Amino acid sequence: MYEVNDSMLTQEEKKEARYKGAETLERVGKYEWAADAYESLARDFKDEKLYDKARELRDKARGLQVKIISTSVDINELIHQLKESGVAISYSCPNCSGSLSISGETKPESLTQCKYCGSTIEKVNLPDILRKALS
Repeated sequence: MYEVNDSMLTQEEKKEARYKGAETLERVGKYEWAADAYESLARDFKDEKLYDKARELRDKARGLQVKIISTSVDINELIHQLKESGVAISYSCPNCSGSLSISGETKPESLTQCKYCGSTIEKVNLPDILRKALS
């Protein structure tokens, strides 16, 4: 068997050999090891794109997935629950930061417009407002 001494290779050949090794690790599902190899290449050969590749592989190794979750809020039911519990939710207008609140006395139609600046509060903003207020 013939062995290659590192000193016999050019810098470009060394880079190519290490890159092929990282690709092989990725192909066989050793994502963490492949990420380490890509980071080492990025550091040694000052190739910033390889850091992105390493991050992508680490995410893949962790099984991270982006999930889009759709939520809907029944405002009438929310107001009823607030009335029953005597609780009020405070939040800020996304436009002017005016202090607004939802309580058992709130009318659903009053939640569509800011009483300070008059801007429309979109339905898509309400779940975010509620999530922040309840956290």
